[in-house]
Parts: sequence; structure tokens; C-alpha cells
Amino acid sequence: MCYVRGEDMEFNNALLEKYIVQLRRIEEHREKNAENHIRLIYKNILKELNSTIAQEFVISAEDDILDFGMLERNGRYARFLEEVDRRLSSVNDDLSLTITEAVENTYKNVWESMNNAVNKATTSEELHEAFKSIKTVRPEVLRNAVNNPIMQVALEKNYKDIVYNIRQSIAIGLMNGDRMTTMAKRIKNDVNKEYYKAVRIARTETHRVREAGMNDFAQEVNTSIKDAGLGTEYVYVKTWLTMGDNRVRPNVVRKTKKGWKTYKSKSGADHVKMDGVTVLADEKFDLGNGATATAPGQSGVAAQDINCRCTVVHKFMRRSEYEAMKK
Repeated sequence: MCYVRGEDMEFNNALLEKYIVQLRRIEEHREKNAENHIRLIYKNILKELNSTIAQEFVISAEDDILDFGMLERNGRYARFLEEVDRRLSSVNDDLSLTITEAVENTYKNVWESMNNAVNKATTSEELHEAFKSIKTVRPEVLRNAVNNPIMQVALEKNYKDIVYNIRQSIAIGLMNGDRMTTMAKRIKNDVNKEYYKAVRIARTETHRVREAGMNDFAQEVNTSIKDAGLGTEYVYVKTWLTMGDNRVRPNVVRKTKKGWKTYKSKSGADHVKMDGVTVLADEKFDLGNGATATAPGQSGVAAQDINCRCTVVHKFMRRSEYEAMKK
């Protein structure tokens, strides 16, 4: 076990790390649940679109073929598109609600779990007394953490893309005089593409708020230590960790006709160099090229944040040890 000892304080960093590992596993499970809900949203969308297409084929198709002329003769072209748009209208609201609930719950659960972990890993009465000032997450803190204009822009684009792409696929099908199975297959491909984009948004957001919750709580711990007069000897720090595989930025892995290929991204994001970097809990990591972040997924730069899998670990250190390490 790794202990930090002083005359009046004792902290078990190994136990804290154990609780953080458990916390991440629980939140990863919650993330999977959100992804399952998103899958259901898109599954229902596809089911409703197929129902709409089938109805039009029953009414207007000839020999299982449907084109513009057939719809126009029945005066149903505009009505058909209106019905498609109506089926798609709920996508943005349902997806936004699912992801927003997921990130809110993630942040609150992380805060509460970190509070529990820090207190259980602390055996010093002095520290326990200092940490009593840490309350449940405040509503304004939660709002600030969850609110992300970039997420809203991404969700809106996702909605516009699915509407545009499905309209295009329908238009192509009507120009070609597609059979129902052909048109349905094309629509399914469009829906699947937008589903994977939605999952990427959800993963990025839950990762962002998970790291934000841990970082915000770490700053509360840091403030409590200082307010208790313990900051001259001890500090609370965070260390950036990557997944340590060939997908860590700037590496990019793509599937080509000749198999999987790894190359270097030109985005300027380099998380390989961040592995093991340690800063104080209330400081930001310098990611280079003017980008900084309090934690992974927190820079506000798409190239740094989207699909980032990096994490941080927290621990207590003697201030003298930390300062010697930074020299």
C-alpha cells in the first residue's frame, strides 16, 4: 500500500486508485446503457420509415416499382415527403434527451463516488474534518458541466444530416424506379451511418463529463486542503494517462482495401506526449498549440476531445516531492 504520512494525516493512495478504477467501470456500464437506448431510437426510426415506404408502395407502386410519376399521378409525392419528415422529427429531441440525461447522471454519480472514495481512503481525522466542507454537487456546477454548445451543434448537424441523406436516397430511388427492398436497404444504410455518429457524440460527452466530474471534485479536495491549512506540506495532483495503444493521438487507425493502416494525424493533437504528465489538481494540462485542458475531453478543441479515451489518476503528494518532480 502507498501511504502519505505526516504527524496528523494519513492517506491511502492505492485504495483511492482502486475506488477510481471501480468508478470508471461502473460509468462505462452506464455509457453502454445510453448507447443501447440510442440504438433503440434509431431502430424505431428505421421501423417507422420502412412502414411509411411500404404504405406508399401499396398505394402507388406498379409491379413493385415506385417512381416520381406514379406518386404524382396519385397526388402523393408531397404527402410522402411530409410523412417521412414527420417520422424523423422526433430524432433530435429523443437523442438530445437521452444524451443529456446520461451526462447529468454521469457527472452526479462521479461526484458522489469520488466523495465516498476520498473519505474512505482517508484515515486522518484532520482530513476528514477538512473534507466536511465538500457538499453534494451544486446545481449551478452541474449545469455548467453538462452544458456544452459543441454537443448541441453536433446533435443539430446529426439531425440535419439524417433528414438530408434520407431525402436524397428517396429521390434517387424514385428516379431509378427502385423496388421496395432496394429503397429500404438504402434507407437502412443512411440510418446506420447517423446512428454511429450519434453513438460517437454520446461517448465523447459521457467521457467529457466523467473526467470533468473527477477534476471538479479534485479541485474541491485541493481547496479543502488549503482552507484547512494543510497546503504548505501536501498537494493533491492529477496525472494524465493514455490507453497506451496504437490508437492514441496523433496515431490514427483506418481500414483500407489492403487492411488496417496506422498513420499520423495532422490535427496537431498529440496525447502520446501527455502520458504521465502530472500537474496540481487546480491547474490545466498544456496540450500544445495553444490548447489546454483541466482533464481529457475538456479542451474545447474537437481534434483533442472527440473520441478521446485518456483518463487521469489522482493522489496526494508531499509538496516537496511534487516540486522536485517538476524540476
